[in-house]
Amino acid sequence: MNDDASPAGGTITTGEGAEAESRQQLLLAFLAEHYEPCPSCQYELHGLTGRHCPECGQSLVLRVGLETPNLGAYVTGLIALSATAGFGGLFTLFFVMIALFRGGSRGDMNVLVVFASITVVFGGLIVAWVRCGRRLRRSRPAARRLLAAICCLTPLMALLAVYLALGPP
Repeated sequence: MNDDASPAGGTITTGEGAEAESRQQLLLAFLAEHYEPCPSCQYELHGLTGRHCPECGQSLVLRVGLETPNLGAYVTGLIALSATAGFGGLFTLFFVMIALFRGGSRGDMNVLVVFASITVVFGGLIVAWVRCGRRLRRSRPAARRLLAAICCLTPLMALLAVYLALGPP
């Protein structure tokens, strides 16, 4: 068990209780010297005396984190997907403006549908990329680079889709 009677009549904390107490003391010692915000509410925790944030009441633990998170491939993929969705969105707006001010022909409407489809599809891919961000950042480096490279090919895939949908000029 966690608490045993000591020879002096006090209690000795052993096992998991001692580990938790040690971690608690390390947390308090760290916050006595460092200015760190609460991860939940951003309240300044310097000089904290308990294991709960005084502002939001969340329990706090001391953890090890990466000095520089693995964000390179994640951000590269996000930029590539965003560029492709932005490309589709910009041309969608362009052809909507043409249709409103000049009266859209059937060819203009076909182009509008293609670019709107690109915007919607790649907008969905951006949402999926962001929602899977934590899992992507924790995956193997080779897998992260491969996924980022595939994302970098998406503008070319979008141009190919436009070409195939609309035919040669």
